[in-house]
Amino acid sequence: MNIETKEDGKCVSAELHAIKLLLHHKADVSATNHLGLTAAGIAALYGKDQARKVFEDAGAVENGAGYRNVLLVAAAEKDDLRQVHELVQKGASVNARDERGFTVSMWVAYWGHHGLLEQLIEKGADVKARVWHGAAALPLACGPKSNLETVKLLLDNGANPNATTMDGTSVLMVAAETGDIERVQLLVDRGADVNARTNRGITAAMVAAENGHARVLDLLKKHEAK
Repeated sequence: MNIETKEDGKCVSAELHAIKLLLHHKADVSATNHLGLTAAGIAALYGKDQARKVFEDAGAVENGAGYRNVLLVAAAEKDDLRQVHELVQKGASVNARDERGFTVSMWVAYWGHHGLLEQLIEKGADVKARVWHGAAALPLACGPKSNLETVKLLLDNGANPNATTMDGTSVLMVAAETGDIERVQLLVDRGADVNARTNRGITAAMVAAENGHARVLDLLKKHEAK
């Protein structure tokens, strides 16, 4: 619902009226949230152009580091490689997180962009970073949109082959679900526990069997999976 009010004889949204009222009472336009975003940056991020202009007229800056960082993660999530490159060149942090905790490298790993991920790592990207519920670059790289090269790159740079989410889902289970035998083999070779169980007692072998991946199941059984 778009609620409007009168201001100097003109109709303005209640949102803009509230912003102007706060600014009138000396609200700090330079204050940032936990992501380093100012109010102007948040307005710009969500396409609130009128609100952004009001903040800027009051002396706020939208294009600070926090704004670039949030845009960088959003671009990586959307698979917008051009914008990712541009924002990194402009100084956005390669370890930036979005409001959910996801990093640039997590999304680049998810899409399987091996070359770009390598560049991010060279610039200091932390491939071991995790979201609060346990998601990380490696399990995302074991999903259907990524590839073997990306998984290998992450493992070579210290990603944990036995990392799990809050419910106990392991990296190997994610790979087993896709049926990609090469990624499963690589994880096993790098020390992934073939008998790790989720909180409900599910193993990678069970996941492979449930999804009809007979070759993956045979491979896991050869390594004494139960």
